[in-house]
Amino acid sequence: MTLDIVLPGILLFIAITEVPIFMFMRARGMVGNNAANLMMLASASLPLLAYVILKFLLPDIGAIEVF
Repeated sequence: MTLDIVLPGILLFIAITEVPIFMFMRARGMVGNNAANLMMLASASLPLLAYVILKFLLPDIGAIEVF
């Protein structure tokens, strides 16, 4: 498995666990509505950005074998 597959997969798992936490924080009033939406957007877009960067912009780094 190469880094361009593993790293976005890890980030996707983190995003899946973070979004409900951000929704809980928004419901309790700990974070404002706009801030929670921005945090969810950033968390959800990070795996895609990591994949695009490692696959197309930096293919030498993305081709590193992890295991």
